[in-house]
Amino acid sequence: MEIKIVKDYDALSEVLADEVLSYMMSSSEKLICLPSGDTPLGAFKVIAESLAGKEEEGLSFKLVGLDEWVGMGRETEGSCQFYMNEYLYKPGSMADSRIVEFNARAENLEAEAVKMDRYVNENGPLDIVVLGIGMNGHLGLNEPGTSFESY
Repeated sequence: MEIKIVKDYDALSEVLADEVLSYMMSSSEKLICLPSGDTPLGAFKVIAESLAGKEEEGLSFKLVGLDEWVGMGRETEGSCQFYMNEYLYKPGSMADSRIVEFNARAENLEAEAVKMDRYVNENGPLDIVVLGIGMNGHLGLNEPGTSFESY
């Protein structure tokens, strides 16, 4: 692992965007997992500007959704998927075929978790996963005190 220390938020956004874009423009299919939240917004802007209006040619990636609130979906303002769609997918002209997300409205949420695991196992591994630490210490919507054994 290489640790990079940068001057400020704008520099952080550029470094993260460059790293993610290098995976998106790889010659082989890459699986990428990115978080919602305020921290990656600057990077999303750079990524979206780099990809907006570009032909699909030369791009080789799938985005695997990191998290979602139970009962919410892409059309629900405030959901993780709504956020990703508004700030990355739409402005970056990303086709729905590039996005694999957990259906948090499914009747059987455990089956959805199994579906996502299966997808990653059959198409992975995940090549790059970006995580942040939330204000309360959560990581990927795994709230403090939640067991690591929880599925």
